[in-house]
Amino acid sequence: MRAGVAVWPAHEGGADPFRDPWWDESAAGRKLRPVADPEAADAFLALLERVESGLAGAAEIEGAARRLGVWGPVRRDGRTVPVVADRVPAEHEVVRMGTDLNPALGNEAPELVLGPWAATLDPGAPHHRRATRMAMAHCTYGALDGAQLSPFVVWCRRRPPPPLPERLAFRAIAHAPVGLYRLRQVGERYELHDLLGLGGSWSGVVMTDPGWVDVPGEVCVARVVRSAAGPVAVMGLLLPKAPPTPLLRTWLHLDLLRSRVHHRGITLDVVLRKRGHVLVRRVHEWWWHHAH
Repeated sequence: MRAGVAVWPAHEGGADPFRDPWWDESAAGRKLRPVADPEAADAFLALLERVESGLAGAAEIEGAARRLGVWGPVRRDGRTVPVVADRVPAEHEVVRMGTDLNPALGNEAPELVLGPWAATLDPGAPHHRRATRMAMAHCTYGALDGAQLSPFVVWCRRRPPPPLPERLAFRAIAHAPVGLYRLRQVGERYELHDLLGLGGSWSGVVMTDPGWVDVPGEVCVARVVRSAAGPVAVMGLLLPKAPPTPLLRTWLHLDLLRSRVHHRGITLDVVLRKRGHVLVRRVHEWWWHHAH
């Protein structure tokens, strides 16, 4: 191990790894520097918006990204030390944290995560109430549009800091990237088969009270957290179908390029931790168009 690289949770030294919840990138010496030309960066982000809106072709992206220096292979995390939680906080605990720091979360989160389905939510339907709660939980860990820090990061940086056991528990969720899975129930647990092509399939997963906006199905977006009792899927939202794999990969690549404008060394895993709510919204928007 290189000197000065923290290993969580058995880290050495007096530095608090929760000061920067994405310390795993910076501590390893990777420079997450923005691109040098702000005007070129703004132009590239505007091009991404046009491509995502269907006003420009995806073929234009590569040349612009190469000129900006953000084109390149998809990088994955190189960490080998898993984060294992003694307990996994329930979604209502996550939501309480998020709303304490952003009281508007209940109004903002459904549209940011569920897209057009937010307008159809019925507060009297239990599965819609759960879907709203899951959306708020996803946004607690997301750097929302216009915000530099997620509510989770702000919570970690409080002074005095939250108790260490609580930070360990909530950080385990932050460590888990958002994934898209096909479900298969086995007894009281589930097998989750990765649909993003990231190699994150799981067995023996505990998942309680997922939400859904239309009808439940065998597809699920969730974060899978390693715990001492086995993997736990949190923030689960069920859908009848999943978008085709090429479309999913295009979405991931576009969001990775967007993130590289600000953090050139960022990995796809970190993007799905910090901006996983964007993938959740895209999947729900896709299903909205297919259901209507």
